[in-house]
Amino acid sequence: MKMKITSRTDKGLVRKHNEDDLLVRPCTKDNGPAESTDLLELGMDGVMLAVADGMGGHLAGEVASMLVIRAIDELMDMNLFHPGIPENEMRDLLVLVFRKAHTALIEREKSDQDTKGMGTTLVMGFIGNMSLHLAWLGDSRCYLYRRGSGLVCLTKDHTYVQMLVDAGVITLDEAFDHPGSNIITRSLMCEEADDPKPDQLILALKDSDRILLCSDGLNAMLRDHEIGEILATEADTHACADRLILTANTKGGSDNITVVLADLTDPG
Repeated sequence: MKMKITSRTDKGLVRKHNEDDLLVRPCTKDNGPAESTDLLELGMDGVMLAVADGMGGHLAGEVASMLVIRAIDELMDMNLFHPGIPENEMRDLLVLVFRKAHTALIEREKSDQDTKGMGTTLVMGFIGNMSLHLAWLGDSRCYLYRRGSGLVCLTKDHTYVQMLVDAGVITLDEAFDHPGSNIITRSLMCEEADDPKPDQLILALKDSDRILLCSDGLNAMLRDHEIGEILATEADTHACADRLILTANTKGGSDNITVVLADLTDPG
């Protein structure tokens, strides 16, 4: 397995602060930076990808997303993740990440009243041995683009609007413009219980698959078919990420925009 990975974050055209954060972290840290806007090329080693979109008062959302990404990075330092981990163990490890991140937010809130009520979405995916192990809370998304099949959103938003879609009250097309689209029903620090339980998915990957993680600053501006068109026509990994953000800004750029794009090649 070979991967080309690039990541971008943009404040958008409206927000003064960037409440998004991201992580691109190879299992072998010497292979590249933990966070980068440059193109990262990896061989057989696995890699952790993550996007967090913070919520809260003045700068609190920025703190929340930063603390969550830091928690993931610290766990990666412990060499817990590597290709070939059994599925049940990987599921437990991903839950452990969310628990550690949840604890980090609670501890910061106790020591800093300015961050009271903060929270963040989190979507994270570990890629290794041509498999994607995905976990998420909130409305940050993960998409798969596969030649011949097109674009599929692998995650389901934890939002009020998604609940309306699931209940058949509105259609997916109507959900895009719904005024309540920013109401989050599940996220880190918005969970009713102290033990966050992310949704999870495991997917077998194929040669030439594209994996896109993003904050809702992208998909709130671009419909899925528009995202799919860019992924289908912009072959260069670096240029594709740039085009996604540029197009979202052209459509209004009303929120921070973060993308992490991974292109996979199976040499065997």
